[in-house]
Amino acid sequence: MKKAALFFTLLFFLFFAKTASAADKSNDELYQELLQNYRRYQGLVEPFNIQRSRHLTYQSVATQADFLDAAKNLASAEVEAIISYTSFIRTY
Repeated sequence: MKKAALFFTLLFFLFFAKTASAADKSNDELYQELLQNYRRYQGLVEPFNIQRSRHLTYQSVATQADFLDAAKNLASAEVEAIISYTSFIRTY
């Protein structure tokens, strides 16, 4: 229980620092950051689908590891894009 509370406390400060730094950026900078993160996300969708298809076809440990790595990268890019979107929307 203590580890979970510590984790969420650290997570709160991590996101708080990110939103505080977002206030220093202009609308154009936030929009460019949003576009960059969204393009990164879009670029990772196809590799994710390829790795998923390979894993479903071959069902091996190696393909599962590649699939999980692609899923992790896609989820990370999606979260970054969502954070950029909310930072951009908050400026309006």
